[in-house]
Amino acid sequence: VPPGSPVIAADGRLWVLGAALAEARRRVAEGAEVDLAPLHRAVMEALRPPAAGTIGPGFGAGLLVLLDEATALVARLELEGENLRERGQAWVRRQRAGVSYAAPGRRR
Repeated sequence: VPPGSPVIAADGRLWVLGAALAEARRRVAEGAEVDLAPLHRAVMEALRPPAAGTIGPGFGAGLLVLLDEATALVARLELEGENLRERGQAWVRRQRAGVSYAAPGRRR
C-alpha cells in the first residue's frame, strides 16, 4: 500500500484514536488533567465511515489496539473512582470522629 493512500488513512484513524486513549490513560494514572479535545477529535475522526475500498489489512489490528486501550482506560478510571470514593469515606469518618470527640462546648 503506497504512503498517503486512503487505506493507510482509514487504518491510521484507529491507531490515532488508540494513541489518544493511551495518552488519556497515562494522564489519569499520573493524576493529571486530561485534555479531552484531542481525544474528541480522534473519536470523531474514527467514527467517520471509511470510504469504500479504504479498509486495509491494518484495520483489524487497529480495532484490537483500540479496544485494548479503551478497556485499559475504563479500568484506570474505575480504579481512580474507587480511590476517590475511599478517600471521601475516610474524610467523612475523620469529620464524624472530630465532632464525636470534641470537648463539650467546642463542637463544630
